[in-house]
Amino acid sequence: MFGLYNNPHAPKPAIPFDGRGARRSLRALAEMLQGNGFKGARGLSRAIRQSENRRLLLSVFGCSPFLTRIILRRPETLLGPLGRAPDTHFQRLLKAISAHSDKDTPLIGAEIRRLRQEVAVAVALADLSGRWALAEVVQALSAFADTVLREATRQLLFDAIGRREFQAADPSVPENGAGLFVLALGKLGGGELNYSSDIDIVIYFDEAVLASRTDNKERRFAIDFGRRLLELLQGDNGEGYVFRVDLRLRPDPGSTQIAMSTKAAEQYYQAYGQNWERAALIKARPVAGDQRCARAFLDRMQPFIWRRELDYNTIEDVHAIKGQLESHVRSAALGFEGHNIKLGRGGIRQIEFFVQTQQLILGGQHPALRGRATLDVLRALTAHRLISSRALTQLTAAYAFLRRLEHRLQMIEDQQTHTVPTDAQYVLRIANFMGYRRPGGLQSALFEHLRRVEGHYADLFKDAPAAKAAQGPLVFTGVEDDPATLEMLQGMGFDDPAGVSETLRQWHRGHVRATKTERARELLTKLVPALLKACAETGDPNDAFRHFADFVERLPQGTQVFALLHHNGGLLAELARLLGRAPRVSARLAAYPYLLELMIAPPRSRRLAGRAVLQREFGQLTSSHESDDDWLLAARRWLREKNFLVCLQLFNRWIGPDEVAEH
Repeated sequence: MFGLYNNPHAPKPAIPFDGRGARRSLRALAEMLQGNGFKGARGLSRAIRQSENRRLLLSVFGCSPFLTRIILRRPETLLGPLGRAPDTHFQRLLKAISAHSDKDTPLIGAEIRRLRQEVAVAVALADLSGRWALAEVVQALSAFADTVLREATRQLLFDAIGRREFQAADPSVPENGAGLFVLALGKLGGGELNYSSDIDIVIYFDEAVLASRTDNKERRFAIDFGRRLLELLQGDNGEGYVFRVDLRLRPDPGSTQIAMSTKAAEQYYQAYGQNWERAALIKARPVAGDQRCARAFLDRMQPFIWRRELDYNTIEDVHAIKGQLESHVRSAALGFEGHNIKLGRGGIRQIEFFVQTQQLILGGQHPALRGRATLDVLRALTAHRLISSRALTQLTAAYAFLRRLEHRLQMIEDQQTHTVPTDAQYVLRIANFMGYRRPGGLQSALFEHLRRVEGHYADLFKDAPAAKAAQGPLVFTGVEDDPATLEMLQGMGFDDPAGVSETLRQWHRGHVRATKTERARELLTKLVPALLKACAETGDPNDAFRHFADFVERLPQGTQVFALLHHNGGLLAELARLLGRAPRVSARLAAYPYLLELMIAPPRSRRLAGRAVLQREFGQLTSSHESDDDWLLAARRWLREKNFLVCLQLFNRWIGPDEVAEH
């Protein structure tokens, strides 16, 4: 009954890092089982003496303090993993979650946390023993999250029925027809959850449907539901948390409640939706609540996600984002200790970006490319001859290796980390956990995969001009700060890189008038690297950016100004210097953007005219306008231009205060 499968394609078996501690823990486990009366203790005691089970447990005890603590505190967690086929045992764990759906919420909270520990042990042993491949590991972790969300949602609706706050269409299955649902995005949406991952979800409600179930208190009910769900999943009641929940992939997270109406979401995406949000919605999947309502919402979102016609603005935007990412890849040295295997060179994100960009551009024409799972889409790209079989083989192998390393890093102490440690002993621990006796072996294998990913990634849209012109990593898409971007901004001289990053994200979300249109945001994506470079070269990047931000946020519209700045690099640099040294000018330029044209005029037209020329020009204004109102408008514009020319002359030190006064 007990014993492990032998899988010739399994990764290297783990090597105990702390061999002495591992043997001590195994002895402690054996002693506990001898004096423990739980059902199955005697059979488990025999099982841990079998050589293959002993080797497995020694590798766990010798590498993962987190798993060791669980097993020694609750040895019964080993009964299923060592006693049954992993699929059978895991399905029993999922059924155990559903079995508690008729109990009080606090009890469910404690029980789910204990089951989460059992899942942690079961998945780790199935993974480390080679019984499960990567696909089975991530699918199991995702299935556990799905089940928890579904049952937690059901229980919270039962509770609301008990408080007479909700009237269910089907009292036995209260989520049916509720008008409230939870979508999974990110790795959970793709069925690719990692070992110690947070879960990306969005809570939506259909106003009309939920209103009929809550006496027209739909918004308050949905927000209260969201808060209770977060408390149930994230709260620590002594048994730890269940999941860290990330709600930031909802539309405009800084300005919206934790639960959002489908109508408001659709209006947001139609007006302000960005390409990175389209990419996020590719993985959107209903996991809890009203399934019919959720599917109807996703059906309505399909035209936003998938463009049937080849969208050249999308291609330009993708090129610009890729260029921003790629420049960091080219400039940073490939390191081992401290390397982020998710965000760094050749990492998981580059493989995901490789897939998602082609989905965004070609998915509207090729429905087969609309899958959620990264490796499935890679295979579809190969089947459509969009990538080579060599690219498929190497990217698949790299993805599997990097995800396994990610899982081992997280198994050590149940931390959501993606970074190779810098401490020498910790590096040796993770090398042993991956099956290498020395860190050098892990480093060689890791570098081989990272370089292969880099090679295929570099070929993606390699002829795009935007990629060649980009400066720095400077990634401002998504909802969280990119570590490489913050590091680059700090190196450029910005004292508050997180503040700069957040300001630019707000612009991309259309929070200022200048970026309300899609075209303005596309131009902004191209402009940002040069803008930050120009600010950095002023000598005071912080003041220059702050005053440039004031200028942008005062603009009535941004498309024409951004286009002008994008096509005139010298103008952008001069404007950054001007705003940094003369901040009051930002209000004048924002109110009258046509003054920018004077900054790109030939030097001859920038010269200050004498009294006779001014009199002649002003006289021509008088004679060329029939009405007083037209003449007054023209005269004001003429006066603003002359004053701005004086400002430019003084700013560039071509004239002094006396000449300013005379003019």
